[in-house]
Amino acid sequence: MRSNLVLPGPLPSFQRQSDTGRYCFALERNMRVYARQTASLLLLCCFPVALAQHENRGEEESDNASLQRRRLGLMTEPVIGGESLYLNDETFRGIGNIFSRDADEFILMAVGERQGSMTTPLPTKSPTRRPRRRTPSPTTMASIMTNLPTMAPPTVATITNDPTPTPTRMPTLAPATSFPTIAPVTANPTIAPATASPTVAPSAAATFGLPTGAPSTSTTACPIGQSLEQSWLNLLSSYSLPALLQDAATPQGQAFVWMMQHDSLDPCNFDFSVVQRYALAVFYYGTGGVGSNMWINSTNWLPQASECEWYGIVCDNAGVVTRVDLAENGLQGTIPSEIALLNSLAVFILTGNAMTGSLPVELSRLTLLQEIDVERNNMTGEPLQVLTSISSLSSIRLSFNKFNGSIPSGISNWGGNAKQLWLAGNSFTGSVPNSIGTLISLETLLLNDNQLSGPLPSELGNAKLLALQCQNNLLTGTIPSTLFMNTNLMVLRLDGNQLAGPLPSSIGDLSELEDLRLNDNMLTGQLPVQLYALSKLEFILLADNAFSGRLRDNFASFTALDFFDVRNNQLSGVLPPSLLEAPVLRILYLSHNQFEGTIPNTLGQASILRDLYLDNNQLSGTVPSIQQGQMPSLNEFLIQNNTIDGVMPASICSLFGSDGDLEDLWADCNEVSCSCCTECY
Repeated sequence: MRSNLVLPGPLPSFQRQSDTGRYCFALERNMRVYARQTASLLLLCCFPVALAQHENRGEEESDNASLQRRRLGLMTEPVIGGESLYLNDETFRGIGNIFSRDADEFILMAVGERQGSMTTPLPTKSPTRRPRRRTPSPTTMASIMTNLPTMAPPTVATITNDPTPTPTRMPTLAPATSFPTIAPVTANPTIAPATASPTVAPSAAATFGLPTGAPSTSTTACPIGQSLEQSWLNLLSSYSLPALLQDAATPQGQAFVWMMQHDSLDPCNFDFSVVQRYALAVFYYGTGGVGSNMWINSTNWLPQASECEWYGIVCDNAGVVTRVDLAENGLQGTIPSEIALLNSLAVFILTGNAMTGSLPVELSRLTLLQEIDVERNNMTGEPLQVLTSISSLSSIRLSFNKFNGSIPSGISNWGGNAKQLWLAGNSFTGSVPNSIGTLISLETLLLNDNQLSGPLPSELGNAKLLALQCQNNLLTGTIPSTLFMNTNLMVLRLDGNQLAGPLPSSIGDLSELEDLRLNDNMLTGQLPVQLYALSKLEFILLADNAFSGRLRDNFASFTALDFFDVRNNQLSGVLPPSLLEAPVLRILYLSHNQFEGTIPNTLGQASILRDLYLDNNQLSGTVPSIQQGQMPSLNEFLIQNNTIDGVMPASICSLFGSDGDLEDLWADCNEVSCSCCTECY
């Protein structure tokens, strides 16, 4: 607290101040009030202590202690008795330079909280009309599938995410209509010239406000007679430029007004909470917390209650902010540089908002950050240039923004910490660096829907991948066999690239694989026999390649197979009957190959089959009849451009009525007598 007592004349200087020293100084300041009683108490209480310290330790230099206080932002420049001196470097009349004391240490426990969740499912393609080719809709996959982000490539339909409760819109503090007059700041020794960002002080200044260690409170002892406004300005100028603080149109200026007029903290009694509340207030005003497009939920923001009670904010037991989670909350604007003042932040989640701009370079100072998620915003810039210096990161989720640039080799700085790297749906270019192999704990790598080129690094085999999605890029070369060293891989999507060569036989090592999509490439050769051992597969998409050879009749063990697509290849031989016996098969696309023989009599056993494309092959014979009640879900049945003849069975035609769901039946009507076909060739 400030005192109105004015001390006449300069005081001899001392270098450091301890608790005893502060007590003595307080007594000395009141000597002129309490006269002889105080003077006697000062001599009896303080001088023996000071003398003992001097005898035991001798005089010390104070440069290091003074520098430490300057870095902590705790020094002001008051004027006492006409002489300018630092309050933290004063001494006591009557004691002089006999003793020196250590500067206080401000240590704040930096407890990182590692929390994160992946909640969005894998995508499905939009069915095209006439014929409406389906794409997988993975709804029954293992837990990892429910943890992957929503994909939205051009050939993929939008998946509706799990509904989230609509938060209550809470009233928020409107910005001040009149901005107080602020006296100009002259020389403030706590501010270094700004060099990097116009919205935050330089690197050293941005981190000294919230040092690590146990929370501490210390008196900054504002100058006698200094206004509350000037005290706040002096303090906050350590973290933002004074010009921004004095501008009511800036988030910094609005936060300054709020702290000065509405917050209960005392700028002359420094507390780590001051920095936290200021940083969060700047973030609040800078991302639409007030105004016509307010946050969806701003419960408890900017009252006098603890910032740990504000919506989306989590603190550790010491009251230090470790988590900011404001996903799907209507945020807009840019991330202010002051967010880096929360230097114990471990989790930062802004997914599903309307944020713009780039990641501030000051984020690189958050050395305890473990999880960052800004997916599904409108952000720009090259975020990896900022984030690669944070070695503690384990989850980097940046998908579906407007980010660009390349993937730097510096991602190796994440080492064994990184488990999630999600960059999908942006405009990243260049190749995937070989240093990706240093991320030995990586579990999900989502690079799809970018403009990445070059080969897949063989070093990917060093990871522990559960999901690899690189679809819809410009990747070339072959599929490295080392990739299949990730034996727990469940999702492998390389579709929509320019990959060539054969499918390595080592794919048989992926015994946990559930989703295999290699369609729309230039792959060649026969399908390896080891592929048929992957009985957990639900989706097999190999269309639009140049695969040749036969399909083996080894599908009896594929009890989870839902979607099988080998369209537009050079496959030959007869149709394997066991394929139609797969119990949960819904989609079967075999068109535009060189299959021969007849349609298997097991056709009716495909009990939930929805789409069956057999067109543009060399099939012959007649269409088998089915029993009543079989194939009730059949919706599209295409057999044109073959040599099939005979009569379309009445049991098939009956599926147009109450017996089934059939909508499209296409055939060569000159060869097949078909009264119920919807399209004849």
